[in-house]
Parts: sequence; C-alpha cells; structure tokens
Amino acid sequence: MDALKNIAKCCPHLHIPLQSGDDDVLHLMNRRYKRSFYMDLVERLKSEIPDFSLTLDVMAGFPGEEENNFQNTIRLIEQVKPLKCHVFPYSKREGTRASLLADLPAEKIRRRVEMLIDQGERIGREIRRSYLERVFPVLVEKETGQGRLIQGLTPNYLKVCFQGEARWVGEIVPVKLLAVEGDMFLGTAVRSL
Repeated sequence: MDALKNIAKCCPHLHIPLQSGDDDVLHLMNRRYKRSFYMDLVERLKSEIPDFSLTLDVMAGFPGEEENNFQNTIRLIEQVKPLKCHVFPYSKREGTRASLLADLPAEKIRRRVEMLIDQGERIGREIRRSYLERVFPVLVEKETGQGRLIQGLTPNYLKVCFQGEARWVGEIVPVKLLAVEGDMFLGTAVRSL
C-alpha cells in the first residue's frame, strides 16, 4: 500500500483474488483469510489511494456452497465494487481435498456463474460511468487497425480508444474520457505529441 501511495510509477490498480465472499467456503477452500479481511483491505486501498481500481477472481459452485454462502459472495462483491470480476465455475481437480466432496449440480453452478458475471458487468458499468469527462494519462499500447484509432490503458486499468498516431505507441498521452462502449472508453487526446 505504501508503494502504491508513494511511488509515482506504481499504478492504482490491483488484481486481488477473492474466490468466495463466504467464510465457510473460504475455509473449505483452505484459504487463510476471511471476508472481513478482504473487505477491510479493499476499503483501505480505496480510501487511501485516489482512483484505485480492483479486479478480482471469484468462483461459483465450490462443493458445499449453499445458497446463503453464495449470497454472501454476491453481497461482498456489491460492497467492494470491482472494476472487473473474472468468474470461474468450480471444476474438480484430482488430488485436492475438494475432489472428495460432493459436486453441486451443473445447472446450479451455471446459474451462479451467470449471476456473478451479470453483477460484475453492472458494477463495472457504474464505475466506468463515474470516470466520464475526466482526463487521465493513457499508456498507448497499440493501433486498433481501424483508421487512426489507438488503444491504451489508464493507470487504474481503464481501457481507452481514441484517435492518434502510430508513433504514440509506448507514449503516455492525456485523454479525456467521453463515452463508454462495453468495457472500453472512447476518448479524445487533449494535446498532441
């Protein structure tokens, strides 16, 4: 956290795997943290680091995950508000403790995965809308192959597409975020290089 706050080259984004937002399921997964630790950590990061963004991994359908356990995960994600949720269905791995437990029905796992994806996309849209009309430095990563459009990332992991020149690849360009399409911002460079 000190590095993120005090070293200018550190970007205000972290990918912090969650796996589950329920203490009982975390225990079954042999994780050494609880939901309160995760929530407190994200709250500190968001309160102490301007424009901090979070991405996370979450799993649906771990053996023993009852509806109340799953709802705890839904509630935790609503509280921590990640920019992106990488959602995975549980799949059995031989040799693990979980492989000895009874699997949930495939349809239940599929439904939970869809709910988590929908929730993550909704929260991601809310977060992206909150950044509209602001100017961010964008590290230009590539040409899109569509005219003079180039694409890059802000320090807090927002994808941005805007008109520019191929020679800008590898440069940092200030860009005003004007619109959101899916998980991508459309913007305009506020000065040319």
